[in-house]
Amino acid sequence: ATALPRLGDWRISNLVTLKLAGNGLRSLPPELFKGLPKLCALVVNDNKLKALRFEHELPELNTIIASGNRIDSLGPETGFDKLPGLKKLSASKNRLTALPAVGDCPLIAELRLANNKISTLSNVQLAAMDKLAVLDLGHNEIEDEVELRQLANSPALLNVSFLHNPVLELLKSGEDKEAYAKKVMEEFLPAALRLRVLDGKPLKFFGVQPRQRQARPPSRAQRRARQLAAEAARKAGADGGSAGDAAQESGPSRKR
Repeated sequence: ATALPRLGDWRISNLVTLKLAGNGLRSLPPELFKGLPKLCALVVNDNKLKALRFEHELPELNTIIASGNRIDSLGPETGFDKLPGLKKLSASKNRLTALPAVGDCPLIAELRLANNKISTLSNVQLAAMDKLAVLDLGHNEIEDEVELRQLANSPALLNVSFLHNPVLELLKSGEDKEAYAKKVMEEFLPAALRLRVLDGKPLKFFGVQPRQRQARPPSRAQRRARQLAAEAARKAGADGGSAGDAAQESGPSRKR
């Protein structure tokens, strides 16, 4: 089949997972999602889709698997602003040339984008994705180090892959694996203090130790609680001193 059958009067408003993988579909009509307010996962991998479009709010949708299609763009026209709960997007083995426009998805934590034609990372504000933990950009066409520096302010990254991109293949050819890992961590991922996996390998494979996470600064409430405790301690000390002085003054004086 290359098109979806008419859903007619099927009662699918409670549908949580929609699996349409491997059906040779060429398109998904936007009205398909109109009656699916509880949809959590959309699985449409291994079809012949050239685009994805979301025109209706899908507040519960947290996972999209769209790998193995013919999608060349997932830009603003996709309608990611209708998916505020999106956490995972897998769009590997497509024809993307830039990152998906998921800046309106504050919960996005996982982007699987290997085997595309991505050459730029500057089309999306990556620094705003403060929950992005997994980013797979392996087997793409990134040639300029400037693009990788777009990740410099991504603090939540745990697992990153740049395998088989021209820019890092050049770095690897002239440096040992430890020097390569250190360069990536220090120059491209300085804020990723939680990083544990690089190019599919644990950091210890490169002879590099994971960085220690810095303690979070205390919140306003914590600072206020500490201030009150310090004031109470000072007051208690002052009251104790005054009581001691009063006791000495009221006690019998020594004869000389």
